[in-house]
Amino acid sequence: MQKEIQDNKPTLEFSGEQRSADSSLQAKLDTIGGALWRKAQQQVSARYDIERRWLDDLRQYSGRYSESTETRLTKDKSGASRIFVNITRPKCRALEARISEILFPTDDKNWEITPTPNPDLVTALPTADADALQQQAKAAAKAMERVMDDQLTEADYSTHAKQAIHDAVLYGTGILKGPVLKSKTRKAWASQLGGGQVLEIKRSVSPVVEAISPWNFFPDMSAATLDEAEFIFERRYISKKSLRQLAQRPGYRADAIRDTLKEEPRRTARFDAHRQELRDITQAGTGTTFDETAYEWWEYHGPIDKADAEVLGIDIPDDPLLGLEVIIEFVGERVIRAELHPLDTQDTIYSAFVLEKDEASIFGYGIPHILQASQTVVNTAWRMMLDNSALAVGPQIVVNHSLVKPADGSYSLSARKVWLMDDLSRSVNEAFAAFNADSHQPELMGILETARQLVEIESNIPDLMQGELGNSPQQTASGLSMAMNAANTV
Repeated sequence: MQKEIQDNKPTLEFSGEQRSADSSLQAKLDTIGGALWRKAQQQVSARYDIERRWLDDLRQYSGRYSESTETRLTKDKSGASRIFVNITRPKCRALEARISEILFPTDDKNWEITPTPNPDLVTALPTADADALQQQAKAAAKAMERVMDDQLTEADYSTHAKQAIHDAVLYGTGILKGPVLKSKTRKAWASQLGGGQVLEIKRSVSPVVEAISPWNFFPDMSAATLDEAEFIFERRYISKKSLRQLAQRPGYRADAIRDTLKEEPRRTARFDAHRQELRDITQAGTGTTFDETAYEWWEYHGPIDKADAEVLGIDIPDDPLLGLEVIIEFVGERVIRAELHPLDTQDTIYSAFVLEKDEASIFGYGIPHILQASQTVVNTAWRMMLDNSALAVGPQIVVNHSLVKPADGSYSLSARKVWLMDDLSRSVNEAFAAFNADSHQPELMGILETARQLVEIESNIPDLMQGELGNSPQQTASGLSMAMNAANTV
């Protein structure tokens, strides 16, 4: 036997049209969805150059050359070296580990709640009661801290935050979304008064936090900061199975989802190619293609006209001073859900962690972009060293074909090879000549070492942060311990 217990949660749902939408209402909803779709595509197009930079950053982090460099090296048929010395990845990992260690200590929380020294609650009451109420405020803050600690633990906050740190180090920007209320289902066996047990299914809502990939985050591209953004789009990919499951959840328009499933998926024009590039760069499933049946699921956060709000079943005041925002989810051009912004303050539920600020954009710069020039110099110097070593390791041999011929018919050199003289009146010394290429290893090594020093200066990440002792050995136990701790952090 089982019974269901469900927490009451006020939600904004569509009225009767969710069960039997007429064609006129459906047309109005499709008009809203189409406008949002086109607006989202504008932001996708406006971010094209930034995404190309991200692809180059990912190539560099993965030990791959940029498209232009890789094409040039591939066309070179001289046999020159194409090796990539990846100094970018260790610096990224060192910085990511260090930031995570500072922000998320293993033995403590990185936050706490305490009442202010002079809270309004205390100043509004007689002085005699101030000390007692201050203690009461501290107790209340401690209780709230326990509740929040439990919620953050349930939401796996630190894991999502560390993913945002990774994105910030790699791409320049990490995105966190939350708090967002999501429904959870818990099952437990409970004893009955008359004996026996019953399976209780309890559905409740709790706050969650999640890291959003920068690839799927499209704020108002005309804004320089997240606070300036008028609206935000978030994109996800969803299968037909997951879409069908959405139709069973409260607040989602089953009719719109049904109509969507009858149509072919509509996705952003170029991003399928970008996703394939990501897989090719990281060599994850190279040669495979993406599921062509996946749908783009968009989420819009921003203002909306009162007339459109009424069509969506949302009641907002007709007052431009209030500026209430809504959240609208749509697949293709079909709106599948809409609600008011969850926060009374209307603050955005997205947070952006920028590693190196770009004064003209919400998106910043990551370590690969900062080290791009130095990484190029290191790779170039190292390829030159290898190419020079290959030339200098042995002489260039010139053979006079009119004087000698190889007994085996091949002019390649080998040990104990037999050569036949055609003109016995000439000296054998005239048949061969050897020329040695100069070795420039010291000069090239100087360029390489200078580039490595510039890497530390430009990134502000010393080798010691990676646990490397450097050329000078540590003279003290504490110095060696610092180096070991740094290595363990990574």
